[in-house]
Amino acid sequence: MLLMLTSILRASSALLFPPACEICSVPLGLQRQALCQSCESKIRVLQAPFCVSCGRNCLAENKTCGNCAGDFYFDRVFAYAYYEGVMREILHHYKFNEKKYVAEYLSEKMISFFKAHLKVNDFDAVLAVPLDPFGHNKRGFNQSALLTRRISKALSLEDRSYVLRRKRPLSPQFLMNKSERKENVRGQFWIAAPESVRKARCLVVDDILTTGETLSECARVLKEAGAISVTGLTASRGL
Repeated sequence: MLLMLTSILRASSALLFPPACEICSVPLGLQRQALCQSCESKIRVLQAPFCVSCGRNCLAENKTCGNCAGDFYFDRVFAYAYYEGVMREILHHYKFNEKKYVAEYLSEKMISFFKAHLKVNDFDAVLAVPLDPFGHNKRGFNQSALLTRRISKALSLEDRSYVLRRKRPLSPQFLMNKSERKENVRGQFWIAAPESVRKARCLVVDDILTTGETLSECARVLKEAGAISVTGLTASRGL
């Protein structure tokens, strides 16, 4: 009964306030989406083969792209699209304008990407990169956690985000170079329940991959707690 009432309320709301594309504001009809087809077509989706270290496009399978140091703690990392243009704008709407419903759109794309390039049977659990308490309180939600919940449900993988914790507020990563970012995240994460990741193959979810240092540090503490492998999956990545 509650589900039916919710559906009716959503349909009524769509009729009174038709959703519009977050980028160009063109009406989207009754379907609650984030982007129109025109804007979505401008997103540059990453295609295989992928660098075995940083996840960028690569010339050949099982090779490195030559643009990364290759000293990460995670085993592999994958990203749905490049962090530019429309993807950059939609993520900014999501994170900074409290457009939480965009998580549904982004997670659907990440799930489709996962099914095309990875195997569910290779993983035991999925975890979100955590925000520090100050950042979480300021924003009101963890954008990576919202993505993780949907991915967890769609792939039937247990969400063990409660295991991975962040110790203290970080200085903004985007203001730093690679070496500074690496130092900035060192020691920031800890494992609340090591037994929950011991011998587990973990999929760690985040919204943006820049230098990879945050995800790498998450992988380090997970492996120290006994995780067998750590693979990253993000909505976007830097060029």
